Amino acid sequence: MSIVVKVGFPPGHSTLHCMIKADSNATVRDTLKGITSKQNIPFPEQYILYIPQPQPKWMADDCLMGSFHLRPQDMIEVKKKHQMVRTALDKTTHTLLVDVTRPLHEFMSWVIVKFMIEEEEVPSLGLYCKGIELNQEKTLVEQCSDNVLLFTVGKRGVGNVPPPPPIKSPPPFRLSDSRSTSLGGDVYPPSGDDGSFSLLVAAKSIVNPQMEGYLRKQSKKDWKKKYFILKDKTLYCFKSSQDRKASSVINLLSYTVQPALLSVYLFGF
Repeated sequence: MSIVVKVGFPPGHSTLHCMIKADSNATVRDTLKGITSKQNIPFPEQYILYIPQPQPKWMADDCLMGSFHLRPQDMIEVKKKHQMVRTALDKTTHTLLVDVTRPLHEFMSWVIVKFMIEEEEVPSLGLYCKGIELNQEKTLVEQCSDNVLLFTVGKRGVGNVPPPPPIKSPPPFRLSDSRSTSLGGDVYPPSGDDGSFSLLVAAKSIVNPQMEGYLRKQSKKDWKKKYFILKDKTLYCFKSSQDRKASSVINLLSYTVQPALLSVYLFGF
């Protein structure tokens, strides 16, 4: 039996989305191979399929496509297996990359190095997401549905552990309005190697953004109108909505967002 679904592609890909006919008895892995092959996406092993709505869910490679009960109006997205995650231990936080398809004890090994955890402390520490301890022998795909990840390192067996301090948000505003708002602060530099912050991203290639619209960004001399797109944990800046290349890319997990009290524009942050 075949199912028809809409597929969205990562920012920077030449195609925004397309309709595919998938075999309900085929595995997610085989379906992804077919999609990346037809779309000429290199290194297909670096990607995974994800259902963004109505209930976010990672699609495990070994599952059958028919097990997700997809409807023709549903969309699945091709995402990178390596996702950024803000990780906190006490008052220290780092933004790290985690492979959502690998056992979490591999990620925990990197956490131990990054936070310089003493060897004797390691057995007593657990990895928590939304206050719930994660099984380090399992993958994130098996345990988390959300792709916006916040981790806390804490003592094992103490019940729920509070998540990292939330990023402060400005008062509600709508980027879809014709009104402009302001943006201050520095931008996160592109990483280059893994492509997470590549500037070679066309504005039209970013599908299903959380928000998009014009803001005013503060430069050294004045405020300039720019087009911004918020997707997952990344804010893309363009000169216009038709640009084929981003002016800058901001990793929001690396910043604290708060109202700009001295801004000359409303809703500044």
